[in-house]
Amino acid sequence: MSVFQSQGFSERKPSGSASRVTVLTKDTEFCGSVAFTGELELNGKVEGELLSEDGRLVVGESGIVQAQIRAREVVIAGTVCGNVVATERVQLQRTGKLYGDVSSPILVVEEGALFVGRSEPPPEKRGEAPHVRSLFRLITPKNKEKREVGSPSVGTTEPERPS
Repeated sequence: MSVFQSQGFSERKPSGSASRVTVLTKDTEFCGSVAFTGELELNGKVEGELLSEDGRLVVGESGIVQAQIRAREVVIAGTVCGNVVATERVQLQRTGKLYGDVSSPILVVEEGALFVGRSEPPPEKRGEAPHVRSLFRLITPKNKEKREVGSPSVGTTEPERPS
């Protein structure tokens, strides 16, 4: 048994993949900055910063994370308090809770999940917001007749008034 296994860390090779997965077990707490490659699965408590250029972070159902997160892909089934930046995808599973802002090209929120924060695409994916007036021009027919508010529409009759 390695020193990491005795302290709540373990490593396993995922089936069908050449990279390794590092697992933080549910009885483990960690405070500080973690830089990782490959896949990191958190089932314990983490406070600080989680950083990876090309890694995949999985917060398990028992995981509680209070950190700023930056990774290629982030999957949340536990609780995360902090902002998340992903270069590919963020997935909030049905048991997941995210209290923070997300910047990712893809955000998946499953039914039952809780997301309290803002979501926006990364700067390179943002387009200029269309002008509202031009949007209405696209959906309003050009030959539409103007009528006063409250006047009957074409083909309708006014209700009879009692005498």
